[in-house]
Amino acid sequence: MAEPIPYTSFPGFDGTSLEDSFVLEIQAAPGRLNITLDLMIGWAHPSYRDPLEGEVACFRKAVIEFPAVRELAWTRQSSVRPAMDASGEQDWGGIDVLRQLGAVYQLEGTGEPSRSHLRSRSYGSSAVDLRYSREVQQRWRMQENVQRG
Repeated sequence: MAEPIPYTSFPGFDGTSLEDSFVLEIQAAPGRLNITLDLMIGWAHPSYRDPLEGEVACFRKAVIEFPAVRELAWTRQSSVRPAMDASGEQDWGGIDVLRQLGAVYQLEGTGEPSRSHLRSRSYGSSAVDLRYSREVQQRWRMQENVQRG
């Protein structure tokens, strides 16, 4: 069996912390899985910016995309319900594990009241991608312009 590869080794994920991030939405459709989250970005990540006002760390809205899913198993799907966070957004919990085991990606998250497990089988060079929303990219540009004066 292949040695597990942690998400921090995936392109674009270095310097991020899924364990400290918040899942906002999960969209599963034939051939695709998207997970929208408030992603915690550490100072070592090339996109790190000072935290926005009211934040204790650098959080940015991002989407983890599995664009070529061939097989998806999601256990306890019907028992997981989102909580509401202080801002009124749905909070599905966090991501505890994201790793690659050969051609299979294993994703485990903690949501109330139970644990969910997602497995997707993707093939090709872009099996998993991390992208940031346009809104986040625009805020970064605005912050950079303000900092430059």
